[in-house]
Amino acid sequence: MEIPTRPGVCAIVYDKNGGTYFLILHRSTSWKGWEFAKGGLEPGESIEDALRREVLEETGLRKINITHRLPVKREFRNGDVLHSFTVFLAKANMNTPISLEQPEREHDTYLWTKADTVLEKLHWDDEKAIFRKALALLQPDHPLLQDQ
Repeated sequence: MEIPTRPGVCAIVYDKNGGTYFLILHRSTSWKGWEFAKGGLEPGESIEDALRREVLEETGLRKINITHRLPVKREFRNGDVLHSFTVFLAKANMNTPISLEQPEREHDTYLWTKADTVLEKLHWDDEKAIFRKALALLQPDHPLLQDQ
């Protein structure tokens, strides 16, 4: 029996403002820990539209520039459903206020931070692996990638 699959998107939001900073969110519902903005596709929605909607809903950021689509998916099971997320890099301005006032209130705080702190804080190992792939696109000479 084939497991049902729910397609979705994951946004690694960054800003190159005096260095490269990444936006991570602290989840406070269903489990606790740091993650990137993510969510499922709605019927008839393109993956780019889903990405923009999820980033807007989870952060309040209206202006993002999708710069890369990673050649890997982030896949995980939640109960009897396989979530298969397309991962994007999206540039935003870290000086734009973040709003966590979405109806579900999934996140209680956020952090713009450097790559080493992102790897320290991310909760899921598969998300860390995907972040390393994103970092290789943005900063191929980053010291965190030298021990690979």
